[in-house]
Amino acid sequence: MQVLLLGTMVPDSVKEFCFAKGIRTSAADSVQHYMAHGLEAMDKVESVDVIGAVRLKTWPRTSILHLDSAVQKASKGTMTGVGYLNLPMGSFLLREHALVSEAKKWAKKHRDASDVMVLVYSMHSPFMKAAKAVKKRIPTARVVLTVADLPLYMDMRGTVRKLLKKMDWRRIQALMPFVDKYLLYTKYMADYLQLPEGKWMVFEGLIDNSRVVTGPQEKYPEKICLYAGNLDARYGIDTLIDAFRKCRSEAKLYIYGAGFDSGRIAALVEPLNNVEYKGQVTPDEILEIMKKATLLINPRPSAIGLAKYSCPSKTFEYMASGTPALMNKLPGLPEEYAPYVLFFDEETAEGYATKIDEVLSRPQEALQQFGLHAAAFLRKEKNSLAVMKKVVEFIGK
Repeated sequence: MQVLLLGTMVPDSVKEFCFAKGIRTSAADSVQHYMAHGLEAMDKVESVDVIGAVRLKTWPRTSILHLDSAVQKASKGTMTGVGYLNLPMGSFLLREHALVSEAKKWAKKHRDASDVMVLVYSMHSPFMKAAKAVKKRIPTARVVLTVADLPLYMDMRGTVRKLLKKMDWRRIQALMPFVDKYLLYTKYMADYLQLPEGKWMVFEGLIDNSRVVTGPQEKYPEKICLYAGNLDARYGIDTLIDAFRKCRSEAKLYIYGAGFDSGRIAALVEPLNNVEYKGQVTPDEILEIMKKATLLINPRPSAIGLAKYSCPSKTFEYMASGTPALMNKLPGLPEEYAPYVLFFDEETAEGYATKIDEVLSRPQEALQQFGLHAAAFLRKEKNSLAVMKKVVEFIGK
């Protein structure tokens, strides 16, 4: 099997360039790496090539005006990051053109292959259009779309942004007939997208075992609770901060991440003695920090519109660290995870504070064993090879 992965995964040189400009990789990039690694480990997969493009805010909202293309050797193929001008009102189409052009080159090279899979990460029209370009040149190619989020449930603030999202949604719908199978992060997405049985499977995520702990970790001397992720008021971060005003325990809350509300949140926590905003760090750095924490918290409310259409990737990252995770019982979270995470009883600041105090009163050894139990579950059931074998089997039906 020849595999092409289309998404946001790019060569190290591009990531380093973006990092130097203050732009970090997202959790979605890590998931794509895990998918590629799982496929590369399979004997039946002859090659895995990646064509990726960084998604940026346009210049001058970000300091990057131009991204150069780059190529990097991969385990069973090459990883290509397309270059484009990051101009206002033009970067979207310029990035799409670069992706489609590179996809056509890949299709020309593999036009005689008998078994081709095009794996698209995220419901984003430039990636889907590039997949369509391959399908037109290799009609037997199977196009598989991973739907991690529904576009119309992502950030829609601002009139212009709403308009552009709705325009892109129409383009996405026009491209869906070229998709053969779907990997959905929750079962509810199938109803929203009106997909028939047999055309989709639930794919809530995966992880490389190299990132999953296998034994007890050294902890901070203080009780440290941690939130790491998108700093968006919709995800309950304000309620969590308010909870730490009410906690009786002497724990501290460290907040890591970036997002629309990062500046406001940094100002909000400045006068507090037990809450600190730590900024943004690399995925490797945050994993080491999570290992040392006492408790990892995700305050995303279960009632927000996107809750049943998302299974937060941070749940996997939290569980992999071997530190217990505390969250709300989101409708999109599969039941099989219930024994491996802790849940809030009430989604209010008072409810959060009560549960945090109760969890932190438990013996450290009990908390550590709970966290390691969750990590062992991931290592056995959700490692990249095991999950991608299921994906390939599903696609072949």
